[in-house]
Amino acid sequence: MGESPRTNNHLPPQSIYAGGVRLDKAGRRRHTPKKIHTLNLSIERLVLRALLYFKIYDYPGTALEKLPAAIQPFAALPRASLLSMLHNIEDRLQATTHNSPWTSSDYPPEFSTSSPSYQQPPRGSSYHAAHDLNTALNSLFDRSRCFRPSTSGLLPLLETLIPKVAHNLLVSSSPPDITTYNILLSSFAHLRSPLLVDMTLDSLLETHTRPNEATYTTVLKEYIRQGNAASFVTFVRLMRGYDTGLMLARRGIRVTEASRGRLVEKPRSDVVSELEGEEDGERRRRRPKVIQKPNPDPGVFGAVMAGMLKFAGLDATLKLYGEMVEEGWGLDVGGLTVFLKDCVKRKDWAGGKAIWARIEELREREGHSNRADWDMRKRVDRVAYHSMLSLCRSCDQQQEVSKVYGRARNEGYTSDELFPPSNDSKWEDWIPVDEMEKKPILGTEKTSAVPDVQQGNIVAPLPSVLQQLSLSEPSKSASEKSKKFQPRTEELDGRLPGFIGENIEVDATPLAHAA
Repeated sequence: MGESPRTNNHLPPQSIYAGGVRLDKAGRRRHTPKKIHTLNLSIERLVLRALLYFKIYDYPGTALEKLPAAIQPFAALPRASLLSMLHNIEDRLQATTHNSPWTSSDYPPEFSTSSPSYQQPPRGSSYHAAHDLNTALNSLFDRSRCFRPSTSGLLPLLETLIPKVAHNLLVSSSPPDITTYNILLSSFAHLRSPLLVDMTLDSLLETHTRPNEATYTTVLKEYIRQGNAASFVTFVRLMRGYDTGLMLARRGIRVTEASRGRLVEKPRSDVVSELEGEEDGERRRRRPKVIQKPNPDPGVFGAVMAGMLKFAGLDATLKLYGEMVEEGWGLDVGGLTVFLKDCVKRKDWAGGKAIWARIEELREREGHSNRADWDMRKRVDRVAYHSMLSLCRSCDQQQEVSKVYGRARNEGYTSDELFPPSNDSKWEDWIPVDEMEKKPILGTEKTSAVPDVQQGNIVAPLPSVLQQLSLSEPSKSASEKSKKFQPRTEELDGRLPGFIGENIEVDATPLAHAA
């Protein structure tokens, strides 16, 4: 008998598809004191780096009054003082990471500035605790989502947003979760601020916060947009379990034949530990840590394939594609469209037509089974139609243009949707993954169907014509060629004391110190 199809209660709890049973079980777990301490230091480090980058220091008294209460003490200090604070925090983070066994130590503050003081979430509510913080952050970034990525004036908008975002992070009593990091990553990426994306990703990694599908897609697309091949390759290697990986499996788990595709043992080190109570000093090697790979997701897979096609060419992409398919990955319509776009660039009519046939087959199979995702699916289909029409035109297939265009119009698409302006070349880059709407913890109790090859909502094999093409036409190297999601905005109300929203006045009393 084959393996049973996946359900949302068998997924990692941080997954955007995770079910209520899985979340409730994970919610009973507690953060360790070391984890809370690391989050406090890392978020303060993130805030200091952002303030230094936007030169929020040496402010005179009149300018200080316009800043949020938690940021005023930082802005009153000279740059040298902020740098000293940053170096001190980085030293403490290093000590927290490398000192074993870890013990909490009190460091007297250098300056009278606000610091995060996160508290252990109540038992059973770990995945609810950061809801108020996430809602406040969403409110701040809501206006920025109205801007097109190419719109001028994004830097002044960021300079206005950063003090408010930093204030909310400092005064929250609940530690940030993966949704918090995803809001920051996607918003900074949309606002074209690569350095803030890197700062946020640094914090996520050093706090060992487990990423999810939205995290992977946002980071990969941002590196593709930047043309940053080195960072893209490094991140994909981490995703695939190389080097340090992105997350560790639970302690004591063993890698079996069944789990080998998603669990990887870290290479054994020469470090040995002495057995207690052994008079002869017998020593044994420590059991290696186990790296956990991401849960296969078609949206993430499509982003990996898009970056590989851009940076490494078709041959290397198909090689990695085969390896990941063996690990359980598959493509949806959006992922197949990535290969269709590549066919457009190469004017490959045979390969593109075969891909289009696979897309139509998958669309027919999906039907209208999941109405909750219908708006998202329509946007994905629009990009597919646009790509196929571009291929027909570039290959002078006029009859096919009429056929594809007619079908698209019958499905309700307009000419403006199918043929966007030429100066809007990035219009399809930011199809969002609505994480906060999918999360059942926010009260929707509705999650999308889990993508699964066995259920027929994704496909694994590519058309054979594309495989044959890769053998006959070597791709150009990266040197010859010279990167969600939008979380749902919720109504702010009186449950958010101390936070700053777009339409909320600053509360001078930090939430972290409220009774």
